[in-house]
Amino acid sequence: MHIRFLATLTPRQKLLGTVTTAVLLGVLFLYYDWSRSNRFALLNGKNGVTYRIDRATGETLMIHGSTSMPVRLPAGEDELREVPVEVVKQIHGRGGFEGEAGYGGQSVYWLKLYNSSNWLVRSLRVSLFRERDGKTEWSRTYAVSCDIPPESTERVSFEAIDAHLMGIAGWRIIGAKGSPAKP
Repeated sequence: MHIRFLATLTPRQKLLGTVTTAVLLGVLFLYYDWSRSNRFALLNGKNGVTYRIDRATGETLMIHGSTSMPVRLPAGEDELREVPVEVVKQIHGRGGFEGEAGYGGQSVYWLKLYNSSNWLVRSLRVSLFRERDGKTEWSRTYAVSCDIPPESTERVSFEAIDAHLMGIAGWRIIGAKGSPAKP
C-alpha cells in the first residue's frame, strides 16, 4: 500500500517530503544537543572549588583541580527528622533577591526567618514560584542548609539558578528537617 502511494507522488512532492524529513530530524538533533549542553550549571566556590549542578536531577559535584566528588550532607544530617507540618507553619519571614544575577543566571535569594517553634531547624526545602490567574506557571524547589534555633531569627541564603529570569512572585517553605529542642 505504501509503495503504491509513493508511486503516485510527483518528483517534486518526493523531494519536498525528503527535505521536510531531513529538516525535522536536524531540528530534533539540535534540540537534543542543546538540552544536553545546558543541563548543568557551574557555580564558583571559595579556594578554587567549583560546583556542577545537574538541573534535571539536582545532583551536585564538587570539582577541585582534576578531582570531582559528589556533595554529601554534613555528618549528623542523616540523623535529623522531618519537621511536622504544623511546626513548619511556625517558620515565617520575608525574602528576596540579593544584588544582580551572576554569570550563567545564578542569583542569591535570601530569607530572614523567625522560628517560633521549639525545634532546631537544620535544613529547609524552599519553593520559589510564579503564579498567574491562580495557576503555578513556574516553580523550583531548593534544599537550603541552615541553623535556626527555637524562638530566634536567622538569615539564610542560597543560589537560585535561573529564578531571576522567571519573575518570581513568591516563596514558601514546603518542608524542613531538624530536631526538637532539648529541655
